[in-house]
Amino acid sequence: MGRETLEAVSGGIDDGEEPLDAARRELKEELGITAEEWTALGSVDPFTSMICSPTRLFLARRLTFGEVRREGTETMRRVTMPIGEAVEAVMDGRVTHAPSCVVILKLSDASRKRR
Repeated sequence: MGRETLEAVSGGIDDGEEPLDAARRELKEELGITAEEWTALGSVDPFTSMICSPTRLFLARRLTFGEVRREGTETMRRVTMPIGEAVEAVMDGRVTHAPSCVVILKLSDASRKRR
């Protein structure tokens, strides 16, 4: 991208790996987090005109924070914010990573429906 981006944890699925297992692995590698509870939130197709790249979305809950195990090329830091602020970040262009935008908006809609 040539610039810093603000996005949810994401990554590729290894050969033979299930999407949920990939999500668990990426969360642990990138942020050192493990989760006891996972909820599937569907999928998004960010590149329909270019390549087949379905992206599965998950919500991780009941988190435990531990040691980070990033790949050598990854530089990142954890950012936390309330869901309302995350929606604002999508709407004002601070978050532009398409799967991150979708998952933030899905979670915002779900939290509104619970009230």
